[in-house]
Amino acid sequence: MESRLNISRIIRSGTFENHERGIDANSYRHHRQVIMSSRDHFPTLPAKEMDFLMEMFAQDSKNYHVWTYRHWLVRHFELWDSPREIADINSLINSDVRNNSAWNHRYMLRFGPRSDQPDGGLVNANGPPSEKGRLAVVDEDLVDEELQYAQVKITTAPENRSPWSYARGVLRAAGRPLSEWTDFARKFVVDNRDDEGQLIDVEVKSSHAVEWLADVYAQSGPDEAVRMLNLLKEKYDPIRKNYWDYRINQILKPNVEATA
Repeated sequence: MESRLNISRIIRSGTFENHERGIDANSYRHHRQVIMSSRDHFPTLPAKEMDFLMEMFAQDSKNYHVWTYRHWLVRHFELWDSPREIADINSLINSDVRNNSAWNHRYMLRFGPRSDQPDGGLVNANGPPSEKGRLAVVDEDLVDEELQYAQVKITTAPENRSPWSYARGVLRAAGRPLSEWTDFARKFVVDNRDDEGQLIDVEVKSSHAVEWLADVYAQSGPDEAVRMLNLLKEKYDPIRKNYWDYRINQILKPNVEATA
């Protein structure tokens, strides 16, 4: 059985896609997964398997099939709390903070469904919208650590969407509001005012912070929410103009109906 794993040499050789057997990435992943699924031959994860996967990520750190296989390994061998697993993810994110695949895998490790739950990417994936992604039991210390981790990575690359999206997922998993991050988001959206308090301009270091504040203000200050959305529509994310117009109309609609 171990000898069948030598197919990995095909990958390492750099001739994977053009190998004479015609093995492509998806076929390889399926082949290896079928072999590993044998509890008789592999009751535990082979010691070298994660080293092999890191070699693959060195060639292509965002390879969908390798990530799919690693995701399966975590669930099959129950590796959510494996020190090696989180260490590898830390390494991959440190190498490329924009590696969204690594961020998604980190979320799966920390807050995804465990072996006794369907693998829908989120806990309560089939529940009502308000409960999707919400943990029944929350480790508040872990949540704080992961939010701090995301903030450090955002500070490194404020315009990188991945850690902003990760933080949204973490807050949702913990049942905490987006407003918890208001002060942090404001660091990237600075109003410059004159001595009389009149707004001169807005210094934006992250369009994702603008969107974050728009979502927060939509619950408490619609005027400020509309101002944030207009910033996105007119300057910082105009390619999604129609979406921002829709968001603005949704915020203004209750006010229009109230005065009708």
